[in-house]
Amino acid sequence: MKRRITFEKALTVILTLGLVFLGGCDNFMSSDKDFKKLLADEVTKANAPNVTFTVSATPTAGGNLSLLGSITKKVGDAFSITATVNEAYVFGGWTAEGTGTVVFSHADQAVTTVTVTKAADDIRIIAGFIARPAVKISSPALQASSVAKNQPIFVTFTKDMDPASFLKEAVITITSIPTGSITPVTTTLFSSGTPSAYFSFSSTATSFTLTPLSTSPKSYMPSNATVTVTLSSDLADLAGNTMTSGKEWYFYISSSVDATKPTEDTGNFCVYNGVTTASPLAKTMPSGAYAVKGNTIVLHTDMNTNSTTGATIQNITVKENGIVTKSLDSYDPDYVYTFVN
Repeated sequence: MKRRITFEKALTVILTLGLVFLGGCDNFMSSDKDFKKLLADEVTKANAPNVTFTVSATPTAGGNLSLLGSITKKVGDAFSITATVNEAYVFGGWTAEGTGTVVFSHADQAVTTVTVTKAADDIRIIAGFIARPAVKISSPALQASSVAKNQPIFVTFTKDMDPASFLKEAVITITSIPTGSITPVTTTLFSSGTPSAYFSFSSTATSFTLTPLSTSPKSYMPSNATVTVTLSSDLADLAGNTMTSGKEWYFYISSSVDATKPTEDTGNFCVYNGVTTASPLAKTMPSGAYAVKGNTIVLHTDMNTNSTTGATIQNITVKENGIVTKSLDSYDPDYVYTFVN
């Protein structure tokens, strides 16, 4: 019975004969040793086993890959792969999982050369993407009307921010013009990096608040004015990743000052992302169905406790009469947390 000779076996035979031929011809070329090494490498590659692995992106929205899914290559055979990063992300690097061995020429760069040097059936090559920070909540809302002169301006972001970026020159600005004026004059109420007579500034890991000052030249914000808030794209997270784009919005200030205490706001709940309790309760409280009543944040849950012991407050946004006034990332003694069965 005739045997079928595979292409790879035929190539191996040809290359081997070539090596034998060159071995007997010392003067075939001046660089015969290099050429013989090249042929030997090709023989090794031809005889190397195949390895199949998967290539994926995390998260998938982060960008596109030149290779994706199930890929088959030769062990020891280097190949190139490219990650194209989407606008709202930055490239976080290449990693490999599984029991095989994978070598990256530039693991921290979007374009790299990859070599699988040890085969395994569970190899996963992963391109990591990191989301840029973005504004999650801003208050007062765009085009809000009849906003009280003493209403705080509140902004929360999608991730922990670099507090130093809040203090950079002019990355946060607030201006006002008289509403309805024919020849309006713009007044700068706040510009980061510069002292302000109109606002005090405070921040948490994920937010900042600008509180109008009663001692300002206009006693809080100017009456009957259009106020514009501008955030620069230079605002950055803890890793230094800046926002994809800046944000600007405006609202209308009335001549009134709000001196009322917080009341229960049943139509606009005040919790985002829920609250997780620590051991031994170890339950996740559902998002929503939370309100402000007096100085009490009422967290409705099915837990059989009225104690805050072991509770972790995570990214609670407080609304008073429908307006965001405070961001709570941890227990605040100014508020009382009551778990209601």
